[in-house]
Amino acid sequence: MRVERSRRTMKRGRPWVSTIGVSCLLMGIGVAACSPGIASRSTPSTLSTTTTSVAHPLCGVIPSSEIQVTDQRGCSLVTHVGGIFHLSLAGSLRWSRLNVSRESVVRVISVSHPVTGGLTAEIRAVGVGTALLSASGGPICSGTQPCPLFLVGWRLKVTVR
Repeated sequence: MRVERSRRTMKRGRPWVSTIGVSCLLMGIGVAACSPGIASRSTPSTLSTTTTSVAHPLCGVIPSSEIQVTDQRGCSLVTHVGGIFHLSLAGSLRWSRLNVSRESVVRVISVSHPVTGGLTAEIRAVGVGTALLSASGGPICSGTQPCPLFLVGWRLKVTVR
């Protein structure tokens, strides 16, 4: 009798779980369709023929024919001498100065720190070798609101061949 009652309870609970699962799925589709970052990206079939200006989500590197991202988790790329690549770091943070470990390998051509946050930069590969680019980002705070205390570290390993 007890086993039979628990089975009935489980059967009654299943439609409720299914309803939640379908609702979450529909909510996820709605968020994806309404998100400007996702909706504006190219489809995979056009990505190979069109250059996109959307930065790599983890590394901030804007894809181009001049570079090859070799490790997306560790943020590493390979380029050639004379190659130029662009960075675009999160606009929701205020970034420090862009540090270069070896200026004989890569040089910062231009860098911009908008008042609203973010960092954009143009980098040129000038010599064979490996260099690390790094920066740190913190919250953008107004003087009237409490400000969270955190710091985000960013780095990119560049190999020039």
